[in-house]
Parts: sequence; structure tokens; C-alpha cells
Amino acid sequence: MKVRMPMKPLRDGIKIWCLCSQEGYVYTFEVYTGDNPLPTTHETLGSTGNMVVRLVSNLPGTGYIVAVDNDFTTVKLFRHLSDVMKMNAVGTARSNRLPKLIRRAKKDLAVGEFETASTADGLLTANVWRDKGLVYFLSSFHDHNAPAGVVERRSGA
Repeated sequence: MKVRMPMKPLRDGIKIWCLCSQEGYVYTFEVYTGDNPLPTTHETLGSTGNMVVRLVSNLPGTGYIVAVDNDFTTVKLFRHLSDVMKMNAVGTARSNRLPKLIRRAKKDLAVGEFETASTADGLLTANVWRDKGLVYFLSSFHDHNAPAGVVERRSGA
């Protein structure tokens, strides 16, 4: 059950996935067991997508906004949460998990510039913003037609 995570300060430990409120209270959790994964009910979502679905399926009602990091952000998962579970999702993303429409070479954007694209049906909005590197973001909650604002970096960041 112990997992090796070479990029973490404490390399060996137990990995726990949590569903938390915005205040940080834990609603439910799963202990990562590695070689003995739980059964997948939605084959197209993969193991991480199925884990997210298992965690949020215990929430009462609909209309939640689920925030995830780039380990979990995929177009298929966000569509499933929106269409089947009636929940929106937002999250940072890896460029290879986004539609080709938003992937860009680093030289195309100057620091502070961004670009937005949406799927043909308008359900998902993808953003790329140039900081020191490119930051990708996917959302089924935000409107791609909404006016853009300016985000200032914190001093010392």
C-alpha cells in the first residue's frame, strides 16, 4: 500500500484522494492501493476519471462545481460530469489532454497573454495563459464569451 513518489519531499507514503468542500472539509476519500484498483464502471474515463466519479457520486443532488488538478482533467471526464451527473468541472490541464484547438507552441504567446477556445457545442472552454511557462485550463462552468480580465502576479512569486 506504500507508494513511492520521487518528486515529493517525503518520497514514500500513502496516497489518499479526497473530495473536499471549498472550506477544506473532507466529504469522502479513497486510499490509493496501486496494483489492486477498484472496478471501473466507465471504461472510457480511465482509472483517474473513474475515481473522480466514485468520489462525487455520493454528493446529494446536482449543480456542483468540481475543481481538479491536471492529474484528473480530461475532456471525457468533464463531459461525463456535465452530461450524466449534472455537475460542472474546472481544472488545470496537461496540453496533451486538451483539444488540438488550444495547443500552442511556447513562442506564440508573450508573458501575460492568453487565448481561449471552446468545443463546437460550446460545453467546454479551454484557456492557455503564458506565465514563466504555459498554463492550461479546462472548464465546463465558464463561458468562453465572458469578458477577460487582467491577473497580476503576486510580488515575489
